[in-house]
Amino acid sequence: MKKGDLIGSVLLMASGGRPTTDMSVREYDVRSLLAPAINYAMDATYNINLKSEGDRDFPTEFYGTYEDIPIVRTGKRPSFTLQKGTVPLKGNAGIRAVYDDCDNFYAPLTDSDMATIGHWSGISSGTKWYRRKSMTIELWNVNPNATLINYQAITNVDDLDDDDELPIQAGQDPVVIDLLFQWITGEKQIPYDPKINAKEDINSN
Repeated sequence: MKKGDLIGSVLLMASGGRPTTDMSVREYDVRSLLAPAINYAMDATYNINLKSEGDRDFPTEFYGTYEDIPIVRTGKRPSFTLQKGTVPLKGNAGIRAVYDDCDNFYAPLTDSDMATIGHWSGISSGTKWYRRKSMTIELWNVNPNATLINYQAITNVDDLDDDDELPIQAGQDPVVIDLLFQWITGEKQIPYDPKINAKEDINSN
């Protein structure tokens, strides 16, 4: 479902099916809760898929492709900048398929790996790695001829346009709509959302 359509569905439900300008629930209310609702749905479908099929990946259509991002070599190590915010998911699943213009693919370097970086031969063996620092992605063992990076990522909901599809698995649209409706009408308590998506998220102020 498109972002704008889902927001409209929640507003229509909140108005009792009769759109009016005299509504106590505003569009901003829905938008401010959309990111935690999507996080909730993605966590739920991740756990369902893992339990039923052992599949840790998300559907390919959830990922946007970002191409020809310049590699910056002026810092301590080569890096590039993410073009948009990403959904923070388990195991760095919000970003995948990082590769350069020389057809070299990079694997994620975890925090636990970093703790042993001084003793781990994998860092210096030629294996290519990436590690995120906020909106910057640092790279290890970059080909000296590489100048551009491509990657796939699940875009932060707040950075999506209203005509963009939301990363909601098939059949989960009604769940997200109902959850948002219950939150904004007070039927269900808004949970603490530990995943800060952007300035409009409920815990970022």
